[in-house]
This record gives sequence, structure tokens and C-alpha cells, in this order.
Amino acid sequence: MTRKLQMYGCIVVSYLIVDVAYQALIGIKLMADLYAKAGIDGIMAPAPQYPATIALFFLVMAYVLLKLAVLPAMEKRSVGLALTNGALVGIASYGTLALVFLWSIAGFPVTAALEMLFEGLVFPTVASGVTAWLFLRRGAAV
Repeated sequence: MTRKLQMYGCIVVSYLIVDVAYQALIGIKLMADLYAKAGIDGIMAPAPQYPATIALFFLVMAYVLLKLAVLPAMEKRSVGLALTNGALVGIASYGTLALVFLWSIAGFPVTAALEMLFEGLVFPTVASGVTAWLFLRRGAAV
């Protein structure tokens, strides 16, 4: 298995761990409460409409993080660069979604948009940082 493929797998796994743990402990209930208080709890489907898109999201996000955060960090041998670029990718992707929700869903709470930004800051940053740290620690070449 090539190093890039191993890094890609590491990003996917670490992203899933952080995201699923957060959603199970805090995220799902928090967003449900925010939507209920805003009177928009009916906007979410009770179950994913296209379950394959969940996997597609994680696979695409991991690829983007590999190309824009982890590989540049490996070249510079800098976990800080992986963290910074991972945060930028996350804020751009989750922030874009939050902004679209704010302008297009009547009554969408600003607090929910801020929570989405928090997720965008944390999940990709952690996945990129963990991956770069593990592979730099091993002295892995790209």
C-alpha cells in the first residue's frame, strides 16, 4: 500500500471517529434542540434519503484534506501546516453550507450555523493534524 493511500485511510478513519463521537455525544441532540426551538424541526428527513452520499462526503473530504492539508504538510514537515490547512478546508466547506442554510431556510438559527462552523473547524483540522503527526512521527516520505 502506498504512503498516500495509507494517509488517505488515516484521514477517513480519524475524521469518522471524531465526527461520529461528537455527533453521538453532543451534535445530533444539540441540532435537534436548536431546530425545535426555531420551529423548523421538520426540515430534516427522519433518515438519510440517499445513504451513499454519506460515504461520498467522507471520501471526498478526505481526498481534499489529503491534497490541500496533509501532503503540503508532509513536504514542509509541519503538523502546524496540516492543522491550518485542514481548518481552512473545513471552514470553507461547512461555512458555505451554513451560509446557504441561513439565507435559504426561513427561521434557520444563527446558533445552528455557528455550530456547523465549529464542526467544520474541528473535524477536518483534527483529521489532518492527526494524520500528519502520525506520518511525520514515523518519518514517512510522501
